[in-house]
Amino acid sequence: MPRRSRTLSRAARSQGQDARKPLRRISSSGQRGAKDGSTLPLGLLRQALGVTQVQMAGRLQVNQASVSRIERSLDPQVSTIRRFLRGLEARLAMSAIMRDGRVFGVEPKAPDLRRRRRA
Repeated sequence: MPRRSRTLSRAARSQGQDARKPLRRISSSGQRGAKDGSTLPLGLLRQALGVTQVQMAGRLQVNQASVSRIERSLDPQVSTIRRFLRGLEARLAMSAIMRDGRVFGVEPKAPDLRRRRRA
């Protein structure tokens, strides 16, 4: 049996998975499993897609330590998540779930990066 990395085991345990079990298939909605509705942390998603931190660092043009820091972040910025997902050839989709069960797709306005002309 191939040896799993400690990162996978630690991350899997934090998500309530048995580290000895293989990752379940990821649906197109980004959820794992059929009914539990939980989501994958960025590091587990990257691993499930077969991408190493070193490969991801090359895609993002950062060093491996930066990838690790992003994956361990408890409150990453939306722009950081978007960039990370672009490195996995994916895009970010967000939803607001109301108390009454209605679901709305939301998209934060991208900042206007153009320089304003001074009068």
